[in-house]
Amino acid sequence: MKILGKDIAWNKINGELCRVLDFIPHASVQNGKIESAGISTPYASLTLECPRMAEKVECPIIHRVDFTNLWEVFKEREVKENEEVLVGRYEYRTMLGKLFSSFLPKIYILIYPIGSYNKFNNKSWQEKTQGEAWAKEMRPIARKDPFPDNRFLQ
Repeated sequence: MKILGKDIAWNKINGELCRVLDFIPHASVQNGKIESAGISTPYASLTLECPRMAEKVECPIIHRVDFTNLWEVFKEREVKENEEVLVGRYEYRTMLGKLFSSFLPKIYILIYPIGSYNKFNNKSWQEKTQGEAWAKEMRPIARKDPFPDNRFLQ
């Protein structure tokens, strides 16, 4: 399996929502603190299915905020049987964001009803769903965003 950021450039998934097939933590969160497996080991790995990729990709999670958000979704909140988790990559656009992007969180996390990923990537659905119906379908059940109120870096 190819690794995002190593074998595949991050910009290949810009603007895409990828489905999380597996969350494999290599660290844990205890009493609000991360207990890491070591400095050279990522906090976790995600197995992703992305529309532009022909095969599944592995995504190492190396930022603390990304990891704690994923931990909250998968371990504390827990994903229900009728839900799926989609992630997107932040694309920092401002000069300040671009300058510090290697030190900033990389992903935002969305929880949708199961089947949403396939629906969102279905050309027929995209063509016939518009306006209020589209907005209602695109509204996630839950969202974990490292910058919920402050978009100064984007």
